[in-house]
Amino acid sequence: MEEAGLKKGGSPMPVDLADRQAAFDTHIYSPAHLIARADQVVNAGYLERCRAHGLELTVPQLLYLCAVATNPGGHQAAAARMIGMDTPTGAFVISALERKGLVERQPCATDKRRKTIYCTPKGETARVSGVALFSASTRDFLEPATAADRRELQRIFEKIAAHDEANPPPLRDASGKPVTVPDYLPAEVLPGYLLGRSLQLAAALVAPALAPFDLTIRQYVVLAMLGITGPCNMTLLTRVMGSERSAMAIVLPTLKKRRLLSINRETDRSLSIALTEGGHALLSRVRPVAEAANRHIACHLNQKERELFTRTVAGILNHRGELLRFEDVAQPRSGA
Repeated sequence: MEEAGLKKGGSPMPVDLADRQAAFDTHIYSPAHLIARADQVVNAGYLERCRAHGLELTVPQLLYLCAVATNPGGHQAAAARMIGMDTPTGAFVISALERKGLVERQPCATDKRRKTIYCTPKGETARVSGVALFSASTRDFLEPATAADRRELQRIFEKIAAHDEANPPPLRDASGKPVTVPDYLPAEVLPGYLLGRSLQLAAALVAPALAPFDLTIRQYVVLAMLGITGPCNMTLLTRVMGSERSAMAIVLPTLKKRRLLSINRETDRSLSIALTEGGHALLSRVRPVAEAANRHIACHLNQKERELFTRTVAGILNHRGELLRFEDVAQPRSGA
């Protein structure tokens, strides 16, 4: 086994490079990153299947349909609470479903100020199709893991979800009773659902930790990864982030305006993106806070559970070629 800080062959590794690799591993194998990357892969697989079947239904819309189908005629706010959705987001999802003709709202018989909500026949058809496609995407993602590890992983996600600390809103059943796992979802959908719920909870822990620094999660990740890779082009940065260029086009100008990064044109078709001195200084202050919040995501797991979680999720992502390696992204620096 190689000693830490040594290259293959035993020659000393530059301290800067060793530190960068340690920071890269801390980020890549963190609970928040593994959960986010896994959720991204499952959702992408679901949406790809939806396109192939001519179905226009996002995951939140599918979950909302499932909640409404379980409690037809219930209040629209109750349906949102059943999936841990805040009221503004729930209203947005309802409006989208209504425009598609998948749900309909009717005045409440006992309180004219409130609306009850029902699935339409078209909505029920979409729900059944969506459940099948989401289940297929979840099974496809988990396929590299053993059956035993898949069962343990679901139990771990349930354990993470059980400690939501009421932020985001806790899950409730149709009667308003708090629950850990919703009873309105088919069993085959639960692993994918719990993965997404865990991402919600991770964001609810990390986002407030970044707020004092006036950073969003995505902005922080851009700074953190540029601190590891050094100057890089847009292609490499979007690959590192697992984001579309359109998303980067929103984040980068904001960070540039704050003088946290520089964007210079290398060629007619290539930009060089790098942290400024101010960006490095901010990153050095915010990184310990973000990493502490990240560790809190898995603080309710014991050591064995944390190891199984990291090994299983990272193993699946590696099997699918979805987890970056340090050598794929690190750029040499002067003097290194």
